[in-house]
Amino acid sequence: MWRTGLMLTALTAAVPAHAEDAKPAWHGVWQGTIGALPVQVCLDKGGGDWKHGVYFYLSRKKPISLDHESDGSWSERAGSGGKESGRWVLAASPNGDLRGQWQNGSRILPIALTRTGGKEGQEDACTSRAFIAPLVQAVKTITKRKARERFIYSELIYDVGSNFSDVSISGFSYAPTQPGDKAINAALRLDPFKSVGDADYLSCFQGSFGSLGTSGDFHFSNGPSMATRDYLVVSKSAGGFCGGAHPYHDSFYITYDRQSGKEVKLEKWLAIPLPSSFQEEGSAASAKRTERLKALIMKHFTFDGSECRGDVESAFSWQLGLTRTGLIFTPSLPHVAAACIDDAHVTFAELAPFLSPAGRAGVARLKRK
Repeated sequence: MWRTGLMLTALTAAVPAHAEDAKPAWHGVWQGTIGALPVQVCLDKGGGDWKHGVYFYLSRKKPISLDHESDGSWSERAGSGGKESGRWVLAASPNGDLRGQWQNGSRILPIALTRTGGKEGQEDACTSRAFIAPLVQAVKTITKRKARERFIYSELIYDVGSNFSDVSISGFSYAPTQPGDKAINAALRLDPFKSVGDADYLSCFQGSFGSLGTSGDFHFSNGPSMATRDYLVVSKSAGGFCGGAHPYHDSFYITYDRQSGKEVKLEKWLAIPLPSSFQEEGSAASAKRTERLKALIMKHFTFDGSECRGDVESAFSWQLGLTRTGLIFTPSLPHVAAACIDDAHVTFAELAPFLSPAGRAGVARLKRK
């Protein structure tokens, strides 16, 4: 039988006493077995005293978190209500593998682990694509024909598989009829495996595994909000939890020019800078006009309490969206004030004093048949 004291001595000796941030012998991505069952394991030493891990049985592929205890063992909590479901004790063998035992009550199983994942797995461990790789399945795309007003499009739903049940991704495509539509379709195309792309759910889960040792959740969608001969407005929504202190949610609009295929910078439709808590100093006349625009925007919000009014008035920036009759102003607020985020629709008639030549030309194009 394995003796805990010997194992802890072996692992402690692998880290020099003066190297507080050195990676211990157990840090990395591992493959092996618990009993006779194959497993994928990551064990991670972050900054300071942060040590945690995640593992899953290759037959089930349900991640289970591991907490590093003060006595050097690892506890897993996959039991009902988060109860401890097993305790690991590990030691490094002379060839660099890990050997040890899993125990739950009187049940004891041997653990045998071999390092895998290459350089990435050795450095990043639980945040690495190497650890998450066995969970990744082929993406199935489900197509549904839909219409918004007279705009016909195909909703595209991306099924990433049962190993990531807390993931929903959807987008759309449409048949090109204008010169820029092909380029717009290309810009809207989602690739769940593209790192740092809109649909990059894997990086989200890597972040959650790496920071908390638990699965994340990820939601992204885009769809048409308005389509005319010259413009396509896309509504995007993203949210979930990827580790860290808080979940996140963001929704915004992107406007495309269907003649050129390029994104329309709606802030250029205004002759003055948008209100901002980071406003650069300018002329007194310009600052006064910006304050007038801010007052106009604020008129279109309905607040249940004074707290939200103050948060929106001090928004550090604004996002813009386009409708047939005006612009949508959405404040960018910190997480603590996320509940105050709303849209203000301001008509072009009201915005007339603030429109630039580009804005007036853009409004005129909205009326084209």
